[in-house]
Amino acid sequence: MTLRQLSTNVINYPRAVLRLIGLFAHTSHTLILVIFHTKLSAPEEKMFRIRQRWAKGMMKILGFKITFSGEYPEDEPCLFVSNHRSALDPIVMLSKLKAYPVSRAEVRNWPLVGKGGQMTGIIFVDKGNKESRAQTRLILLKELQNGHSILIYPEGRTNVATTTSTFQNGSFAQAATVGFRVVPHVIEYKDKEDYWDHTDGFAMYFIKRFGKRTTPIRIVFGEPMRSDNPWTLLRNSQHWIDETIQNVRRDWD
Repeated sequence: MTLRQLSTNVINYPRAVLRLIGLFAHTSHTLILVIFHTKLSAPEEKMFRIRQRWAKGMMKILGFKITFSGEYPEDEPCLFVSNHRSALDPIVMLSKLKAYPVSRAEVRNWPLVGKGGQMTGIIFVDKGNKESRAQTRLILLKELQNGHSILIYPEGRTNVATTTSTFQNGSFAQAATVGFRVVPHVIEYKDKEDYWDHTDGFAMYFIKRFGKRTTPIRIVFGEPMRSDNPWTLLRNSQHWIDETIQNVRRDWD
């Protein structure tokens, strides 16, 4: 580590810790609202709005500067699929989308976030459990049929490579079965060091990476696609995502 990098980290770490405290306070306040409205049997739309305000507040506290481009259907349920760079990706997207995100089961145990997620519609899946994966596919199908969009990361975990890793077919099969459109999109952090490679635990990764004043992020939505063949949906989505990642990186680099 150079002297300049060490100096930058010394400056950034206190800001990251303060942000963690701010996120904890913001999430605690939101969880109280969620519990209160749950007891009042508030409509689903109300819970979506609370969650979106929470996500937007998170973006402001973190100093995330997000640029959105492309369009997507807002008047019909869709399956939103994306590359996966950080554990924060779903929160970034929920500041924009009204959808049920699919998340790894471990997130259920995160302080505050896990409990709030359970109460506002996050779908948790244990990737290593066959029964959990099968149950999740049934839930996805049910929610799509009930008119709810789904946000999923087909790679299953974060990836730091320049192209996506293997996509899982399950969610595409559900979309093909019921004829819903798939919306591919890309999320890219300008600084590649913000990708989470799992070398550090999430808390240390956060401290190291998000003490910066701002974090530029680009979100690009692709054309919605429909097919009764899940492999066609998977291949076309992954091809568009890989190509768009390259375009975004060229713009920045």
